[in-house]
Amino acid sequence: MTTEPPSDPVTLRKEISAMLEKVTNRGSLLFFHWLIAHIDKEMPPPQELRKLHEVFIRVADVFQNKKKISAEDWRMMFRYVGVIGNDPDISRHLASTVKF
Repeated sequence: MTTEPPSDPVTLRKEISAMLEKVTNRGSLLFFHWLIAHIDKEMPPPQELRKLHEVFIRVADVFQNKKKISAEDWRMMFRYVGVIGNDPDISRHLASTVKF
């Protein structure tokens, strides 16, 4: 007997919240927040999503340790994350993740 996944939004939110509580890496939390916020849009292929996840991890580390972001990471962020002026707009994702 197979059980279908719940479709109730409240149940789904609880399950997603329980999964996210296990994530300790800030970059991963930012990536998952971005992913959930854009789930109804066309997604990059899985290989590209893996690369983007790694970029989120490195960028979060850069912010935390006050380092420089590589040009390659900037290009990847510009490609997939909203841009304000010349800077990628990760502020909404960062603020939401901190709030969460």
